Amino acid sequence: MKKTLLAWGAALVMGLASCSGTPSSSASTPASSEPEPSSEPSSSNSYIAPDYTPSWPQSWGLKLRQPTNEVASDFAYGVDCSSVIEVEKGGSKYYGPDGKEKELFQLMADGGANFARIRLWNNPYDTEGNRYGGGTNDLDTDIEIAKRATKAGLKILIDFHYSDHWVDPGKFYSPKAWSGLDYKKKVEAMTQFTKDSMQAFADAGVEVHAVQIGNEINPGIAGVPKSNYMRIGEMISKSAAAAKEVFPDVKTIVHYTNVNNPAIIFTWLSSLQKNKALPDVVGLSYYPYWH
Repeated sequence: MKKTLLAWGAALVMGLASCSGTPSSSASTPASSEPEPSSEPSSSNSYIAPDYTPSWPQSWGLKLRQPTNEVASDFAYGVDCSSVIEVEKGGSKYYGPDGKEKELFQLMADGGANFARIRLWNNPYDTEGNRYGGGTNDLDTDIEIAKRATKAGLKILIDFHYSDHWVDPGKFYSPKAWSGLDYKKKVEAMTQFTKDSMQAFADAGVEVHAVQIGNEINPGIAGVPKSNYMRIGEMISKSAAAAKEVFPDVKTIVHYTNVNNPAIIFTWLSSLQKNKALPDVVGLSYYPYWH
């Protein structure tokens, strides 16, 4: 089955084509045989890079597409704008190239962006009602952001963390409301939260085009560790199905990082395939500072 690889923010993803089929082989092109650069503009406005076929994809049965400067019509050119409301409350304003103040999402659209990514936390407040910060992205906040992005013509990606605050390779805490639940009840709560959230967007007139089932889920999801492949697969598949109950055409995404260790990522993807939990899209974070 063909899957898509998606990159966000500072992420960069290889142009992998099909996850099946036999990789094509090609000989390297001598430098002397490369054509001289032309001063005339290309009629196709594209440049085919010299052939580069590393050995490791072949061992995994992958085929590499040679990169061009053309962007596919369905390419997700996105911006994570989760903190916009909190930033604006601090007094920040946004300006266009002409120096005039302008709505942020219109600036994004004018610049070529077509997706707005918004993280979603279950309850980003402590027991006394103090916000954790980082955007305080509860459902109401996200709906407000999504309405503005939709008005500017952007598509919406909701990034479920399934936690009350940041989830990353160093932490994957369960939401406070789920902390006392056994695994079965936690899966039910996660599935219902996904469906209820999607329905809230729909009721607000916002179409969700893509949904992340977890954020950088390398260590696990909502307190369930990565080592239990079967449980992780069930959590992903049931939540993805819940999202599609509301938005049948929504693209479901799993999101990993630490791409400097591709073997382990392919191990996790293989486990999802084995447990019938493969999503529509695989997202990979890449930050040069760490990777």
